[in-house]
Amino acid sequence: MNEGWTELPLIVNKKPVNPQDLASAEIIQLETAMGAAIGTVEGAGAIEVGRDRFFPVKTTNDLLGVRSDLYEVDQCGVLQATVEKAPVIDLDPKHYKMMADFDALVRGAPSLRECGRLKVRGPVVFTDEDRLSGEVSLENPGETPRRVSEL
Repeated sequence: MNEGWTELPLIVNKKPVNPQDLASAEIIQLETAMGAAIGTVEGAGAIEVGRDRFFPVKTTNDLLGVRSDLYEVDQCGVLQATVEKAPVIDLDPKHYKMMADFDALVRGAPSLRECGRLKVRGPVVFTDEDRLSGEVSLENPGETPRRVSEL
């Protein structure tokens, strides 16, 4: 094994033991960025895969986009974009970061094909009937979830 692998930079992530309880004991997760490994392998290189073929889902913002009508599965089972440029989605992390919270509020996939940007603050419930277009900012200042149509 190339000794360079042991020299990869470490990424230190501090996280609560229970992600649902931010006050729970803190742990440290150690990671290495595999992209950094390219420099340790002689002759290695990288290619860029465009967003027309690669739809990473790292956050619930990304997940809402993929669940919406911005994407569809074709006859071959391949996920395809239905719009040229996907909107920027910014969901309130207090209410959408954890999957249980996200699933409680996103009861159906809204239509986002006509949306240029979506910003949500507070607990807003989405359903299949919701059609959003343009620059959309939804704000629910209370803690009781409200449907898009109520805002």
